[in-house]
Amino acid sequence: MGLIYQPWFIPLAILGMVFLRGYLEKKESSSYEEDAKKYVKVEGLEEKIIPPWRREEKEKKEEKIKKRGIGFWFLNLILIFYVLFVWLLTQRGFSKNVYEIIVGFTLSLYFFYLDIPGYFSNIWTYREYPGGVKGEITLSKHFVFASKKNEAKVFLMILSFYYLGTFSNVILGGILALIIRIWLIDRRLSKITLPDW
Repeated sequence: MGLIYQPWFIPLAILGMVFLRGYLEKKESSSYEEDAKKYVKVEGLEEKIIPPWRREEKEKKEEKIKKRGIGFWFLNLILIFYVLFVWLLTQRGFSKNVYEIIVGFTLSLYFFYLDIPGYFSNIWTYREYPGGVKGEITLSKHFVFASKKNEAKVFLMILSFYYLGTFSNVILGGILALIIRIWLIDRRLSKITLPDW
């Protein structure tokens, strides 16, 4: 628990998670393209593996995803400065319990909501596999969100047992982040209309 009271720990942990997520996204994307080359060959575009029904949209998305927007980094900086600000307040008598909850919430928000564990396995990552039709893609998206909700519930149960064993406020912050994550997934699931086959 001593590291969370160091002012450099939270910014380094957050930046580490952000860069790890980017690395895992690139690695997963390149392995997907390698797998796709075995099944799909678009004439004249052997380097770019693009499902036939999504050629134009895929190219537009690639242009947009190349760089993270200024807003993304701005929000991350605000969050880091906020945690550092609360840390400064703890030096002047602010409740350390509240600071621990904020730290746990912040780290869990990055770890669970950005779904870093999910990038280690393709089962959590939604992809429009070559040969899929619109209804199958919708079902796939629904399945992935439902799986993420189950994953969040498992983590929530584990953290709840840890909390009962330790009564750590950092773990309590993680529990709050997971509850919000389940709520957000429920909102996304409610907006996906399943195909009427």
